[in-house]
Amino acid sequence: MSLFSSDYQPISTAAPATAATDAPTIVTPDEPGATASNQLPLKGKAVTYSGTYNVGLVDIKIPQVVEDDDVVVKITATTLCGSDLHLWHGEAAGIPAGTVLGHECVGIVDKVGSGVKTLKEGDRVVVASNIACGQCRFCKEKMTSMCERNVESIADLRASTGQKTPESFGCGHVPGKMPGAQAEYARVPMADFNCLKIPDEVPDEKALFLSDVLPAAYHCVKDTGIKDGDIVGIWGLGPIGQAAVRFAALAGAKRIYAIDKLDSRLTLARQGAKPGVVHTINYQQLEELDDVVEFIRAKCPEGLDCAIDATSTHEPKSLLHKAEKALRLESDNPNVVNELGAVMEKGIRLFGNGAPPVHLYWQEILDKIVSDELDPTFLITQRIRLEDLPGFYPVWASRVPSIQKVFVVTRFGPEQAHPGTPALTSSQQLERLDGGRRRSSLLVSVQQLGGRRRSSFLQSMLSEGKTYLDKALGTAQ
Repeated sequence: MSLFSSDYQPISTAAPATAATDAPTIVTPDEPGATASNQLPLKGKAVTYSGTYNVGLVDIKIPQVVEDDDVVVKITATTLCGSDLHLWHGEAAGIPAGTVLGHECVGIVDKVGSGVKTLKEGDRVVVASNIACGQCRFCKEKMTSMCERNVESIADLRASTGQKTPESFGCGHVPGKMPGAQAEYARVPMADFNCLKIPDEVPDEKALFLSDVLPAAYHCVKDTGIKDGDIVGIWGLGPIGQAAVRFAALAGAKRIYAIDKLDSRLTLARQGAKPGVVHTINYQQLEELDDVVEFIRAKCPEGLDCAIDATSTHEPKSLLHKAEKALRLESDNPNVVNELGAVMEKGIRLFGNGAPPVHLYWQEILDKIVSDELDPTFLITQRIRLEDLPGFYPVWASRVPSIQKVFVVTRFGPEQAHPGTPALTSSQQLERLDGGRRRSSLLVSVQQLGGRRRSSFLQSMLSEGKTYLDKALGTAQ
């Protein structure tokens, strides 16, 4: 089965329509049987990768149904994830130029393959970030992040994980080659399994994060077994950490220690539960980083029932790790739990929850949204147009304290913001934010100054230095 086609190759704005088999099917107004519903444009907009610190808005051919179980979704809203920044930073070497980015979207079914059984044109759906087959032993248990049939992973990724990994939208070849969701249209394979219908009463602003963020946070809470009366610590209060605070509270945690350095994030976390449940800690106001542990131990001598690290595994701590990451030599992170005695004697269990099985949880979370038990719009701090998304990448990368998640609306999306969510941020307002266009220009200039020779020289030096260090410490393999 082909999971991707040439439909998403960028084309010139002046390119005429051709009779190629992968070209969009267009019915012009003067053709017999033409109606308003099938007069489709040739092209749609999409945000694509052009190199390190370089993304842009281009015209792409509208994707078509390739397999019988495909649908084409007309995207009404998408967003930007921290994972997209790994590509923007150039941390995934070899991403092809022209890759459509993004893996989270909500939209309207526009075209339906003949084998699709549960969806029809006009249905509102949210699309899972990880594409799963729905048939393998893992998918039958809805553990879709371990799907073993829908795999297009490159050799380097298989080497780092020990096995193939399921395909995701918008990651170039890490994993897979499926064009992304920061676009006006997206083709969704195995659509009956990878799309979830959204009730009319649930606006896009509440549905969008079912693609990834909400299942990721919910997975942390469910997989670690947080229950009524537990004491929980959550490190890192970005979107995942904030959602985890709320899910832990819904699970019955009697006390939640929320740790970060930004007052805006700490304030938002305190709003995630009844008064007195969330206790915030600004670690920068402590003399030593280890004082977080001592602080919690003084307040809670019996210790935590669960600790969630939502700070991202890509955050380097040592100088060597920072250098490795900068020069793309990163292979693993040694700054992890290594206290064998504590792990063994205390029976500490470690769970890896980075890639959530979206399909396992999204209906359950949707039910909480419908019943008003959860309102995920607290995550939205900005609303922008798709056309302005390339300029938002450096803003997002600069970690403006007031930003959590951005709601990116396409020309097909709702004109008016849902009550209680931010109004549209203009292009001019974006430029005035910290990390706006001026920072973007600086980063591109710095990238161009060094050139490939400088990067290769530094990479060679660091590689040799690491080899000598490994030999000196007896850690060489």
